[in-house]
Amino acid sequence: MLKAGSLLYAIFVTLIAALLTMSILWGHYFGTIQIQNSIKLTQIENTIHSAINKALVFPDSLPYNQELVSTLFNDDLPVTLKRTHWGMYDIITGSVEFRNDTIKQLAFIGQTAFDADSLALYVSDKGKDVYISGNILIKGRCDVPRGRFKYAYIGSQKLGNKQIFPMKMNKSKEDLPNINEAQIIYNQNILFASLGSLPMHVELTDYLAERDSVVISFLEPTLVLSTQEAYALRNKTLIGNIMIVSTQLISIESSTKLDKVLIYAPEIRVEKDVKGNMQIFASDSIFVDENCMLNFPSCITMLSPNVSYLKISKGSTIIGNVIQYQSDTKLSKSLLQIDAETEVLGLVYSNGQVQQQGKIAGSLYANQLYLKTNAGYYENHLVDTEIDFSKLPKAYVSCNLFNNKKQRILSWQY
Repeated sequence: MLKAGSLLYAIFVTLIAALLTMSILWGHYFGTIQIQNSIKLTQIENTIHSAINKALVFPDSLPYNQELVSTLFNDDLPVTLKRTHWGMYDIITGSVEFRNDTIKQLAFIGQTAFDADSLALYVSDKGKDVYISGNILIKGRCDVPRGRFKYAYIGSQKLGNKQIFPMKMNKSKEDLPNINEAQIIYNQNILFASLGSLPMHVELTDYLAERDSVVISFLEPTLVLSTQEAYALRNKTLIGNIMIVSTQLISIESSTKLDKVLIYAPEIRVEKDVKGNMQIFASDSIFVDENCMLNFPSCITMLSPNVSYLKISKGSTIIGNVIQYQSDTKLSKSLLQIDAETEVLGLVYSNGQVQQQGKIAGSLYANQLYLKTNAGYYENHLVDTEIDFSKLPKAYVSCNLFNNKKQRILSWQY
């Protein structure tokens, strides 16, 4: 006959064994649920990716600021898509309702820069040849007046050791290729808008007075900061879905970190040694000081009704786009000046005059070339310059500047 203590011990052991068994079963159950959820989330992410890629193939099927429900693979995962502007790029947001929650993914969209004929230089045909002198290297397709270059002596300078390696020489047309006017107009509307018409904006000076760091997800509404006073961004960190709109000068100092921020103002100064990633839009002037590093996908954009001035100074590097667009070019032409010892990796476009003395790894589109020396002024002259499309990084995605270009995803946001 068992003693009472032995019986209690047996019951205790049995209870512990039962609890352990239940724990194992529950653990297996919840582990299975987690695996199933993980598989389902991966399926949802892949479905959103596929829906966005389909929208890129048929861009007209997804108008701006309208929601479109897309069902792929005849499954039960309808994806709601929405396209919005983001400076000179686009954003497509995909969302799926799942178990009382909304799964969202966001893709930044630009245009491919890699055509079958990779263009290095385009100069509009205004009846004047393009002259080259000094150390010249141009690699890629060239569309220039009369489909040729001529050699020139600037002072005592003649053609140096560097050579031209065009893939093809074509005759250019009288005007630059057609641009995406919808993208230009969207940004002009912000640049020239009255601050009172901006949606849900807050006063920049008051908001940043109490904050040194601001981070806004692109899955949240845009934070719009506005001001009617000249303002210097100093000792600030601004990251994400932030837009600054000013009616006066905005200067960016090297103590400030900007990541994916949009800035609109009549005048913008990027002070010496600034490093960051930004899109800046001005109507009168943009000055990028020496030794700045603006990382991909930065965009320096001048949108002016008449004459404007844009300068990138010695030692600075721009990885992205440099754009100067003048609405009315009949009376005078804007000037884009790229100094010696600067480098642009990407697209440079101006329907005014371009003084190009630095290095471009990518493409230059110019209505007219311009050169100023101690000896005088020269039209359609290139001296001591390098334009090499073959050096453009394969990861580069251009902004949405042109019509009828295939669109590409430049990055994802989760």
